[in-house]
Amino acid sequence: MKNIITNSGLIKTNLKLFLLLIFLFGLEATYTQILPWKNILKANTNSFYTIAISKESNKLYVSSDNRYLFKTTDNGVSFDTTFNSYNSVKAFLPINNELIISGQYGSSGVLKSTDDGNTWTSIYPIWRITELYNNGNDIWGGTEEGEIILSSDLGNEWTKLNSPTTRKINSFLADSTIIFLGSYYNGYFFSTDRGLSWNRILDFSGIGFIRQDSKRGMWLMSNDTLFYTPSFGKDWTPKGTFSNSRYFEIDKYDNLYVSCYDGLFRSENYGTSWGKIAAYKSDKIVFSDSTIFIMDYNSIYVHVPGYKPLHEKNMFPLSVNSIYQYFVNRYGNHSGYSYGIGTRKVIRDTSINALKYFKFSNSESWYRYDPDSNRAFIRQNGNEGLYCDFNLLNGETFEKYDPKYNVYLTTTIFEDSIKIFGSNRNTIEWYNHQWGYYNYENFANNIGIIDFTDGYSGSGPDYEHYSKLISALIYDSTGNYSYYSEDIKPEIVFSPLNKLSLYDSNNFTMQVSHKYNRNSTPYSGEIVYIDTVFIEYSNNNSVGSSPVKFVGGARTPLTSDYKFSLLFDTSAFKLDDTVKYRIVTRDIQIIPKYFYEPSDGYFTAAIGSLNSFRDENTEIKSYLLYNNYPNPFNPTTFIKYDIVKNGNVSLKVYDVLGNEVATLVNEEKQPGSYEVEFQSTVGNQQLASGIYFYQLRAGEFVQTKKMVLLR
Repeated sequence: MKNIITNSGLIKTNLKLFLLLIFLFGLEATYTQILPWKNILKANTNSFYTIAISKESNKLYVSSDNRYLFKTTDNGVSFDTTFNSYNSVKAFLPINNELIISGQYGSSGVLKSTDDGNTWTSIYPIWRITELYNNGNDIWGGTEEGEIILSSDLGNEWTKLNSPTTRKINSFLADSTIIFLGSYYNGYFFSTDRGLSWNRILDFSGIGFIRQDSKRGMWLMSNDTLFYTPSFGKDWTPKGTFSNSRYFEIDKYDNLYVSCYDGLFRSENYGTSWGKIAAYKSDKIVFSDSTIFIMDYNSIYVHVPGYKPLHEKNMFPLSVNSIYQYFVNRYGNHSGYSYGIGTRKVIRDTSINALKYFKFSNSESWYRYDPDSNRAFIRQNGNEGLYCDFNLLNGETFEKYDPKYNVYLTTTIFEDSIKIFGSNRNTIEWYNHQWGYYNYENFANNIGIIDFTDGYSGSGPDYEHYSKLISALIYDSTGNYSYYSEDIKPEIVFSPLNKLSLYDSNNFTMQVSHKYNRNSTPYSGEIVYIDTVFIEYSNNNSVGSSPVKFVGGARTPLTSDYKFSLLFDTSAFKLDDTVKYRIVTRDIQIIPKYFYEPSDGYFTAAIGSLNSFRDENTEIKSYLLYNNYPNPFNPTTFIKYDIVKNGNVSLKVYDVLGNEVATLVNEEKQPGSYEVEFQSTVGNQQLASGIYFYQLRAGEFVQTKKMVLLR
């Protein structure tokens, strides 16, 4: 391998001059011109791998780690979604309206689709594709380990070539008969014989992105400094230095884009000056004419020229008696996880200098919102400062006042649009770092604070807690109110009884669980969000009105089990009558919500005199896998299942990628009900937080359920 040494003295001179300018003038060559961005796609529990634009159709493609491919032709207003049977697609290359080539991070290698990504075929098996590049009929591919493959007929036949690197290949660039490549912190190389031999471009090393502008000038990142040459490898000039650079791109107008730790920067004058245009740390940037798409770990943003975000005027409504209910997840490095249900109520108002202020039940501060300036303010001990500026764009900052310590903190704004309480709402979030923790509050239009976190790191136990709004009762200035709730229905596991005994106690059990239920930990009590469960029943054979009767369920502590004992009043019920009944539950949101099972109508059961009715009801008649409890869990959960026939039974746990994590049962079982304990520590390995699946197999019966491990 050869090193090209061309005009190295000039390079050293340029570097010294560049560093001298940085020393003398600091950041004067860098300014802020934050652009308005719209979040068009957000991953909930997953992340995005790559984005790409079709040059023919301007269609945007987004690949995610849960095997879904998202496609949009209207800048993200709407998306078509396709499930890809191949996971971990980290390289994506739309060739034309019919042909798409993609690279899988697993063993399937290069994939091909001729129907816009609806179906895929593996066409060249190779491990961990990270980059694909198209030039005419040539398609170049690179892998995590630095391997290089080439197809000269748009993907039909492939050849594996010699490689100058063993590190991840991040970019290719072709010009005439020369091919360039960038390897992650292992150098930049070029070949004049279609990859048979390679030469190094000086001693450059960096993130591995090499690009070319419309004038055939070349650009590359080396150790966080952007270099430029107009002469194909000669006379490299530094054009900017960035902190922890992540990605580099050039648009068709020769505007330069560098993503780094401090955000996304753009230069419109070949690197003479740079403007910060976004606070996001982008992992990929693509363009459709003047429209810019950027991807970070779990969001896709778009900037469309002329787009102006709608700054809502009621992000922080304040009125006495408004109540907010939050689910609180608290973590302490000395105490582990604990949970709770918290409320914030506006308890008082007052006027100071003709301005109205409001106080929350859990705060020593007073708050006011000024609709004219669209800003909120906080006041304590006679001092007042800015609490949030709802006029700012994504990534812009303001100085937020902290009355507890009487200091101002540089705080960043983040705009979004999310679905909450059944409808999409614009949100404004402020966030900053204080005492070693990331703190934020997120406001939704016409509601107020929908989630927030704060923490402490210092002398004494460290802690951090996250609070999510689950119901809200919000008054306006006229005394009218709006009520918001998730109205999450409990999960009920119950085999309906079709025969009941008139003279004996009818004893039965059901499981009632809820998203916000939590078992007790050493540091917090239980959360039982469904606080009441009972059976409502009446005689279905009576003429005229029949009195409705109730029997309550007794909950077994630390479980989702409710036990019932129903004994009929023989003055109201007779042999051969039919009883109609339903399960009624009530939660503990601000205005309690009742749920019914069945949601419409009733179950019915015949009333008889034989004790065998009771035995028949309790006999296991079908295979059943119950919901685990608690769920979410840490570190232990219990899984219950019913078996009908003798035979081999297996109960296994899998992660989201389908990998087997643990085998809980794999043996012959007699008919009956069983329960098994699952620990988050398997062998000597502690499982990571996330979603897991447990699957029961018994003969031809297969059932799978989901559980969540929180650490």
